[in-house]
Amino acid sequence: MTTACVAVFVITTGAGASLVRAAVMSIFATIALSSGRRSAGGRAVVFTAALMLAFAQNHHNGHRFSAFNRGDAGLIYLSPFFEPFSKRLPEQYDLRATVAATAGATLATLPVSLVAFGQTSIVALPTNILLLPFVAPTMLVGFLGATVSSFIPSLVGFCGAVTLFFTNYDISVVKLFARVPGASITGISFNLFAAAVMTVGMVWMVVKHYDDIVKKEN
Repeated sequence: MTTACVAVFVITTGAGASLVRAAVMSIFATIALSSGRRSAGGRAVVFTAALMLAFAQNHHNGHRFSAFNRGDAGLIYLSPFFEPFSKRLPEQYDLRATVAATAGATLATLPVSLVAFGQTSIVALPTNILLLPFVAPTMLVGFLGATVSSFIPSLVGFCGAVTLFFTNYDISVVKLFARVPGASITGISFNLFAAAVMTVGMVWMVVKHYDDIVKKEN
């Protein structure tokens, strides 16, 4: 039932590359748990990347970010490096974990971002911290509104109003930080070789501290 719900959600929301990637990883986790096995994030990242690369019809920027699962890999393998710094932050609202996870995902996707867009944002971390708590509610309420629209029309207006409120909040936060002077560094000439060197450096960091990372993942 979980897999069926995930499939319906992906189809009704447009089956974008990021959604397909998240769905495949969710299905891997569901299979692992239902068979009594542990869901290993690192292995799920590798298998998901292999499937998306094998069946991809095109390779636009969104697909590159999703297929290679750099964000997920950053969450799993790079965020532990930021945890010592995030411990100075308050524990409320899971702020420490959010900061470490956001920093890890941002660093992992940085080489691809620099090659694809030639720029990077210096306000991505605070922006994501303010946005992340509202992403899941926005998607959930919007999905429920679209799902029940044919059965309970009276709920459509309510779901639409809540979704619009969250969406307007997200857009307002992005616009606010976009106005910050020097919010992004543009005109960066970053080729594939530089991206590869940067990626190798990250891999070396992970390999060197692999035992500690695996212990935290377990």
